[in-house]
Amino acid sequence: MKMNLNKFGVLIGIGALIVIVIIGLVLTGFYPIAFVGIKPITWHNFKENSAAAYHYYKMTLQTYGGSQEDLNKPENIQEINRAVLDKLIENEIIFKSLNSIPKANEIVRNKIEQALKQAINPKDNIKEAVNTLYGLTVDEFTKLVLVPQARKEVLEGRLFLENSSNSNGFDEWLKKAKKDVKVLILLNDFKWDGEKVVLKK
Repeated sequence: MKMNLNKFGVLIGIGALIVIVIIGLVLTGFYPIAFVGIKPITWHNFKENSAAAYHYYKMTLQTYGGSQEDLNKPENIQEINRAVLDKLIENEIIFKSLNSIPKANEIVRNKIEQALKQAINPKDNIKEAVNTLYGLTVDEFTKLVLVPQARKEVLEGRLFLENSSNSNGFDEWLKKAKKDVKVLILLNDFKWDGEKVVLKK
């Protein structure tokens, strides 16, 4: 009887720990909203990117003229979210493929350093520019924008070296990779059609 009570106590403890972890994930946003293969895309990452994209479009409208009211229409917000999720899935596909490239991480780091150096103009303040255009810090901008872009450029370079006669090598590779990967979307509004994120009808 004592053994059974001990086991029961352990089970209660494990159950309580699982509940605490789940609550923590929900409160911080680090729960999956999609899977690319077995790699999750979290709500936190999705909202970070969506907020940056929305801020970018908002500032673009203020600069070049456009209706803020149109931007805030539900269908336009939904389209921004759809495009962001599609890009995050694409980023994961590219990231996975970099594993086959020797010293890919080092090349990516060098590209990011070069991009930051080119962006820094003595007359400009990169912190202010990034914050104004995207609503991000330089570190956030590096993580959300520069790192995925650098990874894409590294993979594009590798594919070009392998087949320099085909100028559409990367686009063709990405199209095939999207068809081959298993994508599961947990959000109610979107689904994966085998090539891209689309709205559920």
